[in-house]
Amino acid sequence: MASQRRTEQPLILYYHPALYFSQRVVLALEEKSISYKTTFVDSQAGQHMSPWYRQVNPEGEVPSITHNGHNIGDSNELIEYLDKTFPDTPQLQPNENTSEGYKVRYWRNKINSLPVEFITFGCMMFRNELTQGSSIPDHVTHNLQGQMGSVRERYTQQFRLHPDGQRRYNDETARFDVFGRAVSDIDKVREQIGVLDMVLEEIENQLGKTRLTCGTDEDYWLVSQRFTAADIYLGVLLNRIEFAGLAYHFKGPMPLLTDYYARIRRRPSYKKAIINVSSVLFKLLVIPSIVKKVKSIAPYALGIGLVIAAVVIGYKYIPP
Repeated sequence: MASQRRTEQPLILYYHPALYFSQRVVLALEEKSISYKTTFVDSQAGQHMSPWYRQVNPEGEVPSITHNGHNIGDSNELIEYLDKTFPDTPQLQPNENTSEGYKVRYWRNKINSLPVEFITFGCMMFRNELTQGSSIPDHVTHNLQGQMGSVRERYTQQFRLHPDGQRRYNDETARFDVFGRAVSDIDKVREQIGVLDMVLEEIENQLGKTRLTCGTDEDYWLVSQRFTAADIYLGVLLNRIEFAGLAYHFKGPMPLLTDYYARIRRRPSYKKAIINVSSVLFKLLVIPSIVKKVKSIAPYALGIGLVIAAVVIGYKYIPP
């Protein structure tokens, strides 16, 4: 959690640490050193459609925050809200009437236009054909269509438990069906990766202009010497590109972007929000399952000790 700042009410972030849009908000909170609490929402299990979460966010958007009576669920609006509500923290979205502010807004819109989810799943579907050095585990890419069907079934189960969510259920399952058919077409996936490549080339050119304007090879970011919302959007995007196995599209061929990625990965906020996701997920998902499993098989007298041992051994070998 970031360092404490005075607020009227605690800011609560509802999120999944591995989700693309959640990472943007965590990175913004850490950059601004705003104190916050977190509630894990397992969207893969359909929790974002559950009645308790729809009371937080009626549209089931993840992430979302509650703070001082406000419920906000769009990552763009969340970052703007943090700037307005915490004016004594580093401002991530400069005034749009300035050149810097205009550029930040431009890159926000440009990066938002990319079909990141589609490209990610496409790389899962065609891992051997399209990727190099993908971080996606083999068990995730194996029988991906079957796994997507399992997610759809979880939505069905949520609907059976909570029939008042029929509209949301219908929207989600329809989206899944269309998405599943499209992402199974390798030509469509290649087409969108081509769009991504053009944006990366434009970013490389922007970095060259910014470096020239700032007159430095190190102390500059995407649009200026300040770290802004544009860098939050780009930093999270680059991590997702690497995760999907497409980093070879910019590492090497685009030297300024390669250097930029190395520099942003050294920022403490970036390490907390993105690089350390593995350990966060382990605490949220793996430890509870280990505890549940060990408790179910261990004799009562040895239960506590075995649970602790299992957790320690498991955590020791989780990737940093």
